[in-house]
Amino acid sequence: MPLSLSPIFNRLNQVNRPWLGAGLLLMLGFLHFLLRLDVQCNDDTYIYFNYARTFLEGHPFCYDSRGIPSEGFTSLLFLLLLLPFEALGINMMFAAVLLNCLAIGLTIWLAGSIFRGWEWSWEKGAEKGEKIKLRSIGSSHWKVPAFMAVFGVFLLAWEDKTALVTGRALETMLGVAAVFWGVERFVFVLKEKNKVTGKGIGSFMVAAGVLYLIRPELLPGMALLGLLLLIYHPRRKHLLIAGSLFALGILLYHLAKAVYFGDPFPTAYYRKITSDQVTGYMYVRGFILEYLWHFLFLGGLAAGTEAWSWWKNKRSLWFQSPIPLAIALMGGYNIAFYYYVMPLVEYGFRHFMPAIGLMYLGMCMGIFFHHCDGFKPVAMMKKYILPALVLGVSIYQNPLPKNPSLNLYQKAHTSTEDFYYLKLGRFIHDKLPSHRDLTMVFGDAGALPYEARCRFVDLNGLSEPYIAKLFQIEDGEEKAKLYADYILSQHPDIIVLAGDTTVGGRLPHAISMHDPFRHNLHWGHYDSYKLEAFEQFRQAGFGYLYTATGYFYPLHFLVNKNSPHFAEMYKTLPQFQDEVGGYILPMGLEVYNRRMAVCFERPPF
Repeated sequence: MPLSLSPIFNRLNQVNRPWLGAGLLLMLGFLHFLLRLDVQCNDDTYIYFNYARTFLEGHPFCYDSRGIPSEGFTSLLFLLLLLPFEALGINMMFAAVLLNCLAIGLTIWLAGSIFRGWEWSWEKGAEKGEKIKLRSIGSSHWKVPAFMAVFGVFLLAWEDKTALVTGRALETMLGVAAVFWGVERFVFVLKEKNKVTGKGIGSFMVAAGVLYLIRPELLPGMALLGLLLLIYHPRRKHLLIAGSLFALGILLYHLAKAVYFGDPFPTAYYRKITSDQVTGYMYVRGFILEYLWHFLFLGGLAAGTEAWSWWKNKRSLWFQSPIPLAIALMGGYNIAFYYYVMPLVEYGFRHFMPAIGLMYLGMCMGIFFHHCDGFKPVAMMKKYILPALVLGVSIYQNPLPKNPSLNLYQKAHTSTEDFYYLKLGRFIHDKLPSHRDLTMVFGDAGALPYEARCRFVDLNGLSEPYIAKLFQIEDGEEKAKLYADYILSQHPDIIVLAGDTTVGGRLPHAISMHDPFRHNLHWGHYDSYKLEAFEQFRQAGFGYLYTATGYFYPLHFLVNKNSPHFAEMYKTLPQFQDEVGGYILPMGLEVYNRRMAVCFERPPF
């Protein structure tokens, strides 16, 4: 009897067909995502790039060549991942966007792992880890790939914020992946067999540590999942031991930071947490209103699924397992945190991307988790009709740009070539021979110092621990003096002010959400004491030289007449208008508010 391989190939085909269908839909979703992905050169992302460059130049965790250690970055892990790209001279915007794209793929895979793991639940009060099996969610070979397909299509194609935050190239999507890993490890611990010691508990703590290194503010969300494990997991002793060791590790980590940075807390702690500022009420309110229909759909789906489960099986679906509660707690904490903290660098609700991802995870689970495969949404999943429909509607509601491209590197290269701050920084680097000896003071601490490669003082305190701590001091003349004295102690050569001038070269001083002078801002009629600091700059010898244009707002260059590089700056900086654009205010620059005015005259001062 001749040997036939047909049964084997038929079996392989049967097993792989669901994954092939899921892979095709995910590939189409990712193509649509890449085609509409707009890489926009983001000044805030260049803060990471500056730290990466100085790290490789021998100043680890220092923002510039002054060698002052500062923790002005949010994600330590994101910074470390960028180092090889900086060392190889690869376009850093491309590197950052690539890392975010990889994080999206990891998030989709973790979502499938969470879905597959929801088979077991620890029964509250069960003796010695006795388990009850709710249902074999992932036993059908088509369910996991189908789930990943529909979740991936929702995240990649349906949700327009995913492309927006990825194109800005911060650590946002890495944070989403870290949150999903934490939830996935939570599910794994629940599913883990009854052992004296289990690797699941250790891996849960590792996931919490990674999340802390990416988005530190989300660690309390993992603590909430840990509390759930204490309730549902029979091995509470091992959980408490592992949790204590993790807490000790966090304590040692902060002690190491206190030794190296002189402070256990990053600058964001003083700028966002402890300062007197407007709450995030409007931010959270705007998010809830924009996603109101998503929340209503998710709530209705949960209620309908629960009713279906009671009707078919006379038992609760959601309350038999802590997994839905874990997802809700993690997403709810993410939203609640920013009710009390004003996000200073925000676009597209990027701080809520973990909550958005978990919301889609819950929606997909609500559609899938039914006992009856004859339920139409489930049958449509099995045949990939529903994810295909979602993809089609997504392509319709998120159309492609006029000139779509899959060349991610070219997109990144174009965005960096055209970015105004980078052009200005390259001009300073190429035209001023003493650029490495220059000290520039400016509030946008990103792309300009990255290309100029000069010493840099951040007016807003992101990379300056001393200025960051001024957020805690009440506004007044004393605070303005401390602020100005510190900046002048760095021997600045150039101070850059931003804003549109009125007739006669008058610059109205607008209160910034980023600098330390912003108490009582929510009343909307408060004039900053920052102008007292500007007056000290004028008395120290600073005058107006030139205004560069080409960005959102003009940049006004003030130069120090006592600088050893004054003649070089006076001759060279105005030439920038021939390359990009600019003008000179013949009467100088007057900065004013309702309390006072400071006039920076033209040379000779």
